[in-house]
This record gives sequence, structure tokens and C-alpha cells, in this order.
Amino acid sequence: MNAKLKLSPSVQAHPDQDVIRRLYAYTRPYLRYWSVAIVCMILVSGLTALQAYLIKPALDKIFIEKDYFYFTYLPWVIAAVFLLKGICYYFYEYYLERVGQSIVRDIRMKIFEHLHRQSLSFHYQYSTGELISRILNDVSLIQASISSASVGLVKNVFQIIGLVGLIYYLDWQLAIFCSGFIVVAFMPVIFFSRIHRRLNNRLQEIMAHMTAVLHESLLGSLIIQAFCMERFEIERFSRVLKDNFQVTIQDTKTRKLSHAVMEQIGGIGIIAIIVYGGSRVIAGESSTGTFFSFLTALVMTYEPIKGITKINSMIQQGLAAATRVFWLLDCEPEIQNRPDATPLPPFAGEIRFENVWFRYLQSEADVLQGVDFTLKKGQKIAIVGPSGSGKTTLANLLPRFVEGTQGSIRFDGHDIREVTLESLRSQIAVVTQNTVLFNDTISNNIAYGLPDCPRERIRHAARQANALEFIEALPQGFDTQIGESGIRLSGGQRQRLAVARAFMKDAPILILDEATSALDTVSERAVQDAIDQLMSGRTVIIIAHRLITVERADHILLLKHGRIVESGTHAELLTRKDGEYRKLIGKELVEEGVPLLADPSQN
Repeated sequence: MNAKLKLSPSVQAHPDQDVIRRLYAYTRPYLRYWSVAIVCMILVSGLTALQAYLIKPALDKIFIEKDYFYFTYLPWVIAAVFLLKGICYYFYEYYLERVGQSIVRDIRMKIFEHLHRQSLSFHYQYSTGELISRILNDVSLIQASISSASVGLVKNVFQIIGLVGLIYYLDWQLAIFCSGFIVVAFMPVIFFSRIHRRLNNRLQEIMAHMTAVLHESLLGSLIIQAFCMERFEIERFSRVLKDNFQVTIQDTKTRKLSHAVMEQIGGIGIIAIIVYGGSRVIAGESSTGTFFSFLTALVMTYEPIKGITKINSMIQQGLAAATRVFWLLDCEPEIQNRPDATPLPPFAGEIRFENVWFRYLQSEADVLQGVDFTLKKGQKIAIVGPSGSGKTTLANLLPRFVEGTQGSIRFDGHDIREVTLESLRSQIAVVTQNTVLFNDTISNNIAYGLPDCPRERIRHAARQANALEFIEALPQGFDTQIGESGIRLSGGQRQRLAVARAFMKDAPILILDEATSALDTVSERAVQDAIDQLMSGRTVIIIAHRLITVERADHILLLKHGRIVESGTHAELLTRKDGEYRKLIGKELVEEGVPLLADPSQN
């Protein structure tokens, strides 16, 4: 990710012209539907003006002149106008909604794809709740701004043009008199829109924070109850709700005050027009029908002017939301294929870490410092060390989940930065302590990434992972829905599904990250037996602190403060009387009744 980007999207605000240009790019594929909506909207605007004009012949010809011809045919004309307006309004709304929902789908898909191209560093930096808010809340506001608001704005403008043209046609002197009130009516729009834009931007930031708090609380409900922290979480959420309430009320006051001001301007305008126009009718300078048609057109003009105020509020919300969404989309993935990247050949020889350094974004300390080692094909290397020493980070560098800040990693001589991500990651399987499962069937979780995989192959992978017995004991077997993160299964069962998934991938390189550390003794034994089968014939990086896992390794690397301070076999490292490995593993050996070797001569 570009290190220059800041956490707050408001810092990197796009000019409105740039935001509008980028939003237009999303509407371009749907210009056909958009054009139909525009045409129907123009017809609606014209028919609205025609409705106002028909007041004149209705009064003058029917009620004053008592013309039988107009009495016979004018009602049918009025009915036809209303029918045609209703039809145009239907197609206008339908195609408008179709365009809006299509844009929502496209933008959400774009954000979703973009987030899945980001490195782990990106996801460590930004909360899940904030990202969810961008996809759901902000894109919904963009949809309202693009479809309802923008086209609605055009519709209201055309209505105003048509109705203003009509009132000038009916009585240009009276029209000039009331034009000043129309100009004044637009002034609150300009003044209040600035306030609303600022408040709405703040409101969406609060909504993102609220989503994050809600997501964390629901996800951590077990821990919250275990530590009796319900009151703390309630108060934390209450503070966010309070902020949201206060900003929402301020925004509501702004919008309602804008409406009230415009009502007052409109009321004063109507009174002045009645006085002036009435005097012209009494003086014989205008007819009754002309005046009431004029007054109807003027009143109908006031509605789209008020609508522009509301629409302006929606547009300001949409522009603020689009600024945040485009800010997110402008975060370039830290890790991506180079233009000249080539496919990585199948693993055949060795993996070499050469002077590898790593530091997380916005961190002042290096997590890894000058790491050098070689992993031969078929070899099993264990990486041990105290918490925070960089073990998991080291393993994450190989599949390029994160990118080293210095040095290189060579895969059979190929720098992994110069090969495609797909070809690199296809040769690596990962089993972690925090098993990631999806709210789907057991079958689909095992065959993740292989949608058309035969059931027999899935059964074979489950059997290799020692998972077949418990799966078949379930009421729906492989078709059992396991719930969010596999909540309906035990820890050992979830881990065995993760191992089965690794068997399905059948990659030559395997990364085991504390794969059995969170399990009880019985579950650990079942999972360890499955892992032993999984490791057979593969090149393995093991991150662990349990003796049962470490002693199976061909070679052990001990990390401390990001550096490799010791390396060797289990037996070799134990012979070092004051060695770091002996100190780290010694307590567990004593608890299991294994004697510690005091010096090399005792080996």
C-alpha cells in the first residue's frame, strides 16, 4: 500500500469534479437505460407544465364562457394527460432504479475484489467494521446520489424551466414580478448545503466506527461474557450511538431549518403575487383563468425548488461517500504481480531466505532482521521462539502474504517477487492455529477452491485427516452446515477439516502455524496424527513451541527479537548448556520427565 495514504479519507478528499467524473465511468455501461429514464423524466416535466396550463381553458372556457365544446372534450384531454404522465413516471422510476442498483452492484464488486488483493498489512491496519461500512453504507449513499438524486435534480430543473416558461407565456409582467422570489428561494440551498456536507461526512465516519464496534462485540460475545464485560461493551456502543445521535440531530436541524426558511419565502411570495395579480384581474389586464393557471404553475414550481434542496442534501451525502470509497480504491495493493512476472516452475530444489528484513507499516521497529536460511526439498524446519519474535511473519513472507522490506526469498533460484502470485501460492498449503472455515457445508469447506471436486476425493481427504469418522456421525454427514467460522464443531474437528483442506490442495510445500497449540490432549493427538500424514513427502515449515511438534523437525531455527540466534537439530540444541533453545524447551521437558543433557559429552 502507498505509505502516503492516511487513515482518514477526509484528509485525501477528491475534488468534486474528479469524483463526478469517476462516478460517470460507472454509469457509462447503462447509458441506454439512463437515456430512457431521462426522456421519460422530460416528458413528465412537460406534462406537469401542461397540467398547469389546462387550468386556464378550464376556468375561462367552461366556468366563465360556458363553452359546450370545451365542456365535452377538455376533461378527456386532462384525463389523457394524467394517464400519459403516469406511464412516463413509471418507466422513469423503473429504469432509474435499474441503473442505480446496477451501479451499486458494480461498485461493491469492485471494492470486494480490491480488498481481496490487499496484503495482510492492509487488513491489520484497517478494522473490518470500517471496510464493511464502505461496502454497505457508503455505496448505498452513492446509489441514491447517482440515480434518485442526480436524475431527480435534472427532472426538477426541467420542471422549473417548463413551468417558468409557462408563467412567462401566461403573464410576463407578473412573471417578472415574482422572479425575484424564485432567485431568493435558491439562496438557502447554497448556504445550507455546505453545512450539510460537513455534517454528513462526519456522520458516515461515525457509522463506520459503529459498524466496527458492533462487529467486534458480536464476534467476541463469548469473551465478553466470560470476562463479565457486557456493561463495558454496552457503554462503548452507547457512546458511539450518542455521537451518531448528536450529529444526526444537527443534520436534521439544518435540513428542517432550510425547509422552514423556504416555506416562509414561498408564503411571502404567494401573498405578494395574489395581491399584485389580483389587482391586474380587477383592472381587466388579465383573465381569471390566466391568473389561476399562473398561480397553479407558480405553486407547482415551488415544489421542485424545495425538491432541489432535498436532492442537494442527497448529492452532498453521495459525494462525501464517493470520496471515501474512491480513497479506499486508490489504496494500491502492496503486493501484486509485476508486469513482467512469469509462472513459477514446480518446486524441485530449495528455498533460500537471503538477508530478509521486515517492518509493518507505521511501525518503528523491524519485526525481522537479516534472516538467512535454506530449506531443502523434503526437509522439515521448525521455527521456534518467544511470542513476538517474528515466527508467523517469517512464514507469511513465503507465500507473499506480506512483503519483505529488504533482502530476497528465492524459490529454486527464482526471486518470488518476479513470479506470479497464483503460481507461487498454488504450491503452498497453510494450516494455522486460528482455523478459517466458512458458513457452508463440510464438503464445500474441504473442497474449497475446487467446486466440481468428486465426493469420493473429498471423503479420501477427510479419511487422511482423521475426520471421516466424526463427519459421518453427523446427521447430514458431508452436507452438514457448520455455522459461522465452524462454530457448530469442536476445535479439534475444525482443525481436522483444515488439514483435510490441505490434503485436497496437495501442495508440495506446507506451512504449519501453531496448528495444535489450542487443542486438548485427545484432540491434539488426532490432529497430530493427521498432520504427520500431511507432512509426509512434503517440504514443511513448522511454527510451534510444543515439544511433540518441534522434535519431529529435521532442523530448528530459534528466533529472538527478529533474528535467528540458534539453529540445529533438537538434540544438538539441547546440548548447549546456556542455549536459548534449552531455556525455551527445558520446562516442558522437565514436566514430561525427560532428562536435560548438561553438556555435549552426555549426549
